[in-house]
Amino acid sequence: SRIVRVPLSRAGTLHRIGKRSSALTQELGREPTLEEIAEELELSEEEIKHTLAMAQTHLSLDAPHVPGEDGQLLDYVCDQFAAGPDEDLYTEALGRSIDDALGTLNEREAKVLRLYFGLGDTEPLTLEQIGERFGITRERVRQIKERALSRLRHQSRARFLETFLP
Repeated sequence: SRIVRVPLSRAGTLHRIGKRSSALTQELGREPTLEEIAEELELSEEEIKHTLAMAQTHLSLDAPHVPGEDGQLLDYVCDQFAAGPDEDLYTEALGRSIDDALGTLNEREAKVLRLYFGLGDTEPLTLEQIGERFGITRERVRQIKERALSRLRHQSRARFLETFLP
């Protein structure tokens, strides 16, 4: 059985290719080329390639990489969305630098920035949500956030993060 259903017209073409290929193999005493098969069937080489590609058997990623061993083919497939080791190190260093920079602020300012930007393992919160947590107005949270950001922009505190700027 096939994973993807082959259209009936392609299945017929595939059957003709197989039969003609076998006949040519016997006539020529070798495997026929795509050009020879295409000429016999009056099809283009591209159509022959496309039809043969449809007929290829599938390969399960859960199958053992080497028969009799534990490793699967899936273990060797690269995850294009996974972070590389250098990205992990960069993220870790950036996190430490942000912690160092926030450590120069008072506790309330640091907490407001962490909640607002979702630093650490938290989701970013709105000014209103942060205000509810602290029992203050949304406007007061905005003022604290702006003052904290202004203080972080000061040269003495910016040194913690300057290596991460482009």
